[in-house]
Amino acid sequence: MKKCSRLLIAPVLLFALLAAAACGGGGQPADSGAGEDGGNGAGEEAAVSQETFTLVMALHGTESHAYVPPIIEWAEKLKDDSGGRINIEIHQGGTLASSLDEVGLVQTGGADITFNTNSLSASLFKYGGIIAAFGEQVTNTMIGTHAVMAMYENEPAIKSEFDAAGLKCLAIMTQTPSTLGGKGAPVKTPAGWNGLSIQSISKNTIAIDEGWGASPIGVGVGDLYENFSKNVCKAALIDANLYSETRLYEEMDYLNTFNYNSSIAFLAMNLDKYNSLPDDLRALIDGTFDEISLSMATATNDYFINFVETVLPENNVELYDFDADMTDRSNIMLDTVIKAPYLKMMADEGRYDGQKIYDGFEKYIQEGKAKYGSEYDWFKSIH
Repeated sequence: MKKCSRLLIAPVLLFALLAAAACGGGGQPADSGAGEDGGNGAGEEAAVSQETFTLVMALHGTESHAYVPPIIEWAEKLKDDSGGRINIEIHQGGTLASSLDEVGLVQTGGADITFNTNSLSASLFKYGGIIAAFGEQVTNTMIGTHAVMAMYENEPAIKSEFDAAGLKCLAIMTQTPSTLGGKGAPVKTPAGWNGLSIQSISKNTIAIDEGWGASPIGVGVGDLYENFSKNVCKAALIDANLYSETRLYEEMDYLNTFNYNSSIAFLAMNLDKYNSLPDDLRALIDGTFDEISLSMATATNDYFINFVETVLPENNVELYDFDADMTDRSNIMLDTVIKAPYLKMMADEGRYDGQKIYDGFEKYIQEGKAKYGSEYDWFKSIH
């Protein structure tokens, strides 16, 4: 009987082994076709990888603003390169939020991406503001952009502010110079500043106004033209592109060339939304950082040079340099009201080394000057 039992068991074991092999046994995964019916197979992974993502972008500018066309091209390229998986809906002209509210809208998830500036979001971004202290050393947008791109990549303090704000920086640049423009006789001496009614937007430029003894009015972009046209103020110290974009030049008699502030601008995305994207789409977006930063910077620089060389002469706006004494005084003013308070703030805070950040900007500005030179300079037509 025992012999008979062993003979019966052998066929049963053989059958079991054959059945296991047919079902993918023996340590080899079987293709069960689960991906075709929604299971956990390769088909489902392929389906997930083809998921599409619609991202909402809030822009206060329109296509007449220099930085907007490069952003539109960037969005279209991302759509093409992702095979249609990234679709960016761009809402221009402040239809979703004003320039002052766009970053907050993205932070709370009301939009996914925006373009904004450190000046408009001063409560969130202060570490990069020291670039203002370099004044006339930044003679074109490309130099400043080279510096801020390098600092974002290499200086933890700059990136930390985006992280703390719940934002992912997709691109970064500097804008045009912050210059003095106004009505009436050009300001050429310290006495000309004294008591001058002047409008500014950024913390840095307001500090400079006050340092000269002027009477600044803090305003938003939308107030600039009305204040000039109604003689609420006689001058402005603002990012010079705004003289063109808001048509202030129609009310101006002069524009000075000294750069009192290089405002940092950025393209930023809600960090949680960015982190929710698949790895390959995040890598695709990350890979465009240099391209879109430099594209926006180039367009902005070209736009402003055209404004200087074409629009100002057509509107009889005097473009002029300070003399050597006033230039020296302006550099001292930047050291007094920008650099010294910045270094004190950083020392008091104790998180990052302010002098190290200053030295980093100095290094990369010099690199930018060697790389881009005078070819891109804003005021090359009179220098």
